[in-house]
Amino acid sequence: MKKPTPGTNKPLLALTLYTLAGAAAYSTAARAQSEDALPTVLVTARLRTEPLAQVPASMAVLNGETLAEERLDSLGDLDRRVANLQLGSLNGTPTLFMRGVGGGGRQVGFEPRTGVYVDGVFMNAPPMSDSLLLDLARVEVLRGPQGSLYGQNTDAGNLNLITREPGATRQLETLLRWDDRGEQHLAAAGDLPLREDTLALRSSVNLTRSRGVVRNSYDHERPDAVDEAGARTRLLWRIAPDLRADFSADASLHADDFPTGEARSNISGSGPANPASPYTVSLNSPQRNDLRNRGLGARLQWQLSEMQLEAITARRLSSRRWQVDLDYSTLDGMTLDYIDQYRRDSQELRLRSTQDDGALSWLVGVYTYQQQSDSSRATDAQSQANLLNPNLQDGDRLLVLPRLRQHSEALYGSLGYRFTSQLQLDAGLRWLQLRRALAFDQNATSGFQQLGFANLSDVHERNREHALLPDVALSWQLQPQLRAYLRYAQGSKSGGYNAEALVSPATAPNAFDTETVRSYEVGLKGWQWRQRLSADMAFFLADYSDYQVSQFQLQGSTVLPVMSNAGKLRSYGPELELRAQLAPGLSLQSSAAWLHAWYQDFRDGGGPGVDFSGNRAEYAPRWNLNNSLQYRRPWQWHQLAWLDAALTYSWRSGFYTQPSNLPPFAADSRSLLSARLGVADAAERFRLTAYADNLLDERYTETLNRGTLGTYYGRYGQPRSVGLQLQWRYD
Repeated sequence: MKKPTPGTNKPLLALTLYTLAGAAAYSTAARAQSEDALPTVLVTARLRTEPLAQVPASMAVLNGETLAEERLDSLGDLDRRVANLQLGSLNGTPTLFMRGVGGGGRQVGFEPRTGVYVDGVFMNAPPMSDSLLLDLARVEVLRGPQGSLYGQNTDAGNLNLITREPGATRQLETLLRWDDRGEQHLAAAGDLPLREDTLALRSSVNLTRSRGVVRNSYDHERPDAVDEAGARTRLLWRIAPDLRADFSADASLHADDFPTGEARSNISGSGPANPASPYTVSLNSPQRNDLRNRGLGARLQWQLSEMQLEAITARRLSSRRWQVDLDYSTLDGMTLDYIDQYRRDSQELRLRSTQDDGALSWLVGVYTYQQQSDSSRATDAQSQANLLNPNLQDGDRLLVLPRLRQHSEALYGSLGYRFTSQLQLDAGLRWLQLRRALAFDQNATSGFQQLGFANLSDVHERNREHALLPDVALSWQLQPQLRAYLRYAQGSKSGGYNAEALVSPATAPNAFDTETVRSYEVGLKGWQWRQRLSADMAFFLADYSDYQVSQFQLQGSTVLPVMSNAGKLRSYGPELELRAQLAPGLSLQSSAAWLHAWYQDFRDGGGPGVDFSGNRAEYAPRWNLNNSLQYRRPWQWHQLAWLDAALTYSWRSGFYTQPSNLPPFAADSRSLLSARLGVADAAERFRLTAYADNLLDERYTETLNRGTLGTYYGRYGQPRSVGLQLQWRYD
């Protein structure tokens, strides 16, 4: 790992400030008379409401208030509070990593390893990887393979996003935020009862505009300026005391001109970038990164005598428009223009027991989906393309048109049996079948043909796969609040096709194989000390076979993205989730992990004869530490009644962004300290908060990649920002 760059070696100073602030708050709060106890955290990870301590799996939970107060607006922001979760970018495609595994390719139809559910509906498509968090009651993060409780199988973990239900009274909540970097954020949500106790509507909207921090020296614009918008509507109909229907509609869009990042080298990757200054680019060709997501969903819940029948149906539509200046310079060289579109229809039916006081609990479900993934991927040569390659002339074009159809059916179920008041066994099984059909065309003009790209038309490929995946957990109730567990689970990730540009002699996209994982986990849940300190601890080991990994490799004279199967990858380490009530009004939340994820067997990973075995997995930092120290006390001044303050500290060690582990793909450690100070009225209808993010102005790298022409590029994290947030509620 390379030495840290200036501006990144500040974790000791940040941690010192964090500790001193905590000690000062503790000294003040300890003089209070009352004793505060930790509240019980309730979750629905197993499709029933239960305390977090009863779930035999490693979990992290964030409520909606935390998301708003700490300005966690998108999936990528969650890594500041959840250990072993990180948003990375592989070959320009944003993707979630959990426990050091994640990733994916730019190939259409490639499903991420970490599943994202909103109210039970599977949301994953590449345009969803960093989507907005809209009007959430809480986020539940489940680590490890999940398959016997949810419709879609995932082999790294799940993010369950639970939105807020429509309320029984009229209410409007608004949030406004401004900062010195030019970000403006507006969020509003309202409840509207339509029929007393039976019909209610809730709608929410989010609007964000960011001025950006990156300067284009060519036209003096800010390419990373962002426009985002999102809206969600939810209609709840209580048809009868034992029957309810839930309908939802949502849409979101994201637009910026910064799809990849800043050049870290010259065009060929053989020398320094020009300009080499951070937060600076020099581009003459238009760039674009447009993401659009929308969907409809319906859920029906029917409570029978001692069981519940639930049906969920949904349609999701996602698209991405991706334009890139491939030479990362003012040269009229080459551009890339991708349009990816996804349509997914899913249906799920499940029946589960609802008798909480019995020894036996069970769930059975059936899940099916149909997905269409269409892409148009054009690479265009401009007037100076011959300076990059003498075979290319102005107007040469390579057009790749992959179209993928997938149909999947799954049966899944789980069974829980309590042998004694202390000993319980939970076992699950999943069977799935997937059918896949690919149509592929490639059109190359003469310049690209001389580089080895052939004209291919009407290429068709089909395959089918099956899997049978068990999981089992044994848990012991050691004390009223303390539970120990052992868990074993198998997971799989379907194979696919390298639906990218093909170089002769290839005549059809190569297939990559199904990936499988065996996961082992041991943990303690609900350990407490005097009802003031609670800790959940876990140690996991996951062995992946035929691990799917995407990277740029030299194909002829061109660097192209290639999806392949590494032989084996192993990931293991301890995880800790801690909550503490240090004194009346003073609380601490911490999420920490140590991780070792590496390729046990990855021969020919960088091409024939290039062995990546022993290399660290990408986006797998050894250490993760996320702390939030919060202080709240009564404070009377005019109409104000409450004062609250918080410090959050997030640190992660360095990591690699490509399995080659080459120095250009080594990202330094990150140490982020943020603070806020707020006041509120007695009923908390009004709240004003001043905040500072990245208080020490840490300069850190989020992503590092290599482009088609060999250019190394990356993206820096956001510099320090200071702002105000105003919230108010009308009842």
